[in-house]
Amino acid sequence: MLIETMKENLTKYDITPKITKELFSIFSKEESETVFPTCLDNKNNSLFLYGKTGTGKTMLAIAQCIFNHGRNRFQDPTFKFINFNEVLFNIRESYKTNSTYEFDIVRQCQNVRNLIIDDLGTEKTTEFSRSILYLIINHRYGNLKTTIITSNFSLPEIQTKLNDDRVTSRVQDMCDIIHCKKQYRFKK
Repeated sequence: MLIETMKENLTKYDITPKITKELFSIFSKEESETVFPTCLDNKNNSLFLYGKTGTGKTMLAIAQCIFNHGRNRFQDPTFKFINFNEVLFNIRESYKTNSTYEFDIVRQCQNVRNLIIDDLGTEKTTEFSRSILYLIINHRYGNLKTTIITSNFSLPEIQTKLNDDRVTSRVQDMCDIIHCKKQYRFKK
């Protein structure tokens, strides 16, 4: 019953049905008892999960928020799940439609108690994308907000890609860094 309730609740956080389905089937019971606590007991309440495609980074990020909620670790169990490319797209679209302002989109990412940024580093690096990323990360860093970031790139690779160390130095300071190595997506 708890698992079904958790699955239903994920839709309000913009978690796709595919990810929701995989989340509850991808990790074995043994792995969930060893991998999740490793993530959950991190010193900073924030994580940077990196590794190749299919290593379960997104699943671990979501599990972090779900299991923390179950353990009553946070006062406010809400979280926002974003793909940074989609944030940039939504901001650009807001210029065309005048329906939402750039400031509102950035503020949502800055102020939510728990934020998952999925697939950081896949966006085209521009001054605009660097600026938006810095605004989000710097605010969360300064306000001690839980941030979980997934990427196919290590922090040094992201620093090179951004050609700027302000974001990566803050991520390194606020997050425990976990290199995800085991393939899950391509298991048969």
